[in-house]
Parts: sequence; structure tokens; C-alpha cells
Amino acid sequence: MPLQKRKPKRGVRHHFEIVKASEVMNVNIIKVRPDASLSEAARLMLSLDIGSLLVMEGTGLSGILTKSDFIRLVGKKKEARFVKDIMSSPVTTASPDTNLIEIANIMRLNRIRHIPVVEKGLVVGLVTDFDIACFAASDLGRILTMLKPPKL
Repeated sequence: MPLQKRKPKRGVRHHFEIVKASEVMNVNIIKVRPDASLSEAARLMLSLDIGSLLVMEGTGLSGILTKSDFIRLVGKKKEARFVKDIMSSPVTTASPDTNLIEIANIMRLNRIRHIPVVEKGLVVGLVTDFDIACFAASDLGRILTMLKPPKL
């Protein structure tokens, strides 16, 4: 009997190509104005235990303020008083349909950890490296549970 060719396995990578940003993004947008003081922004980030704030004027995305921006400020000993002085701009964004593999690659190549999700010019969410890690961990847990042998 001739050997039959087996279809290649469609593993975890395939699964991450199917899952979209809209499925893992945080929809609670925490934003700050460009003219907000850095101390106000830092207090907000500390009180909410978050790593970034979206910098917005009305509904428009002007930039993103991250913990790394604060670290660079201290490292450069630069004079800055307002969010607009140290925010990262322009912002790398994704659409709700962008898959997790693409988002992870964008993060890796650009050395960023937060990607706003934009649809029709409006911010609809934020995907972070932590969101991806949590999704992967919960997904792995489900897979491991399925692999357990049945109790006899």
C-alpha cells in the first residue's frame, strides 16, 4: 500500500494568523491631551498601572506616550513640561483585521510594545505585548487541557 502524503499541520502559528486585533484589543482607551503636563500624565499612568497613554486631540490620534518616553527623557536630561514634548509620533497603528502574527512582527521590527487599533480614522482599541502574551497563555492552557488523556 503506497504511503499517503499527510497535510502539513496547521499549528499555533496558523492560529495566530487567524486571530485578529479586534479579538484581543483593549477597548478602554486611556487618553491624554498633547498639552497635558508630564506630571499629570505620569500620575495617570501610575494610578491605572498602565504602560502607555494615547495622545489625542478630539478624536484624532496625535501620538503615544509610553514609559519608554519617560525613560528617554531622563536619559537625555532634556527639558520638557508637556506630553507633546516627549510623545512618540507618528504612531504605528493596525486595523481591527490585522492578525496577531503581523502585530507581533510590527512590534518586534519597530521595537514597540503598544499598537493603537484604528478603523475609519478613529481609535477603537489598543493591542499591547501583554495582551498577546495573555491570549497565548490562555490559548495554550486550552490546548493542554484538550491533550490530557481521559480519566479511566
